Amino acid sequence: MNDFSRLEQKLAKLRQRNRAPGEARVLRGSGERLVAAILTEIDETILPRRVSFAADGGKTLHLAVGNRRLQALVAPAPVVDQSDAVTNVALKSVEDDAVMVLRDVVAGFVDGAEALTVTTARFVDLSPPSDVGVPVDQLAKAWGLDAMTGRPADPVAGLTALVEGLGTRADGWLRIQGEEVVAQDGSDDVITGLTENAGVFLDAYFGKKADFESGGAAGFVFSSPGGA
Repeated sequence: MNDFSRLEQKLAKLRQRNRAPGEARVLRGSGERLVAAILTEIDETILPRRVSFAADGGKTLHLAVGNRRLQALVAPAPVVDQSDAVTNVALKSVEDDAVMVLRDVVAGFVDGAEALTVTTARFVDLSPPSDVGVPVDQLAKAWGLDAMTGRPADPVAGLTALVEGLGTRADGWLRIQGEEVVAQDGSDDVITGLTENAGVFLDAYFGKKADFESGGAAGFVFSSPGGA
């Protein structure tokens, strides 16, 4: 890769990180995967912002974020156990007791959710000082998550959480490890169709496996023509 290509990639990443305030995005997943996705949003926020995560039912989590740090849970806080105790409390270091309380608050907030709508806004009042807050890498370690990948630290657990969190958004799915189907969900017709498609794909894949590996490919995601 030449220097120009590297510059193009860097600029693309910067454009992704400098989203316009108020632009809504959707994070999908469940449980730890959504918690990790929240940390990834924090890690991609450099300027001081109020980042809001809205779940179904109207409950919303508002966070003060800046310099890729979680600075505080800000009001109005969601009605979750212990949220009142840490609302508007500035985080000074990862050793603060509030850090682990916030982990439980965030986990309680995403419990049962399958998607979050994310919006950002500039602070109307004074934002927290830039040196306040806990960096995402420290937060992820304290919470037992790999925030940079947006999934639990164990890749198998991350894939399991992904497919099992699809819920009604998929007619069916297969999880294949090696050459065997180790988990599946869906009606018999859908599973049969997916199995046939997977068989064709795997025959072609294993026939050219060495070529794929030499290119650094790590895995594939595919669906049936019917959108299952």
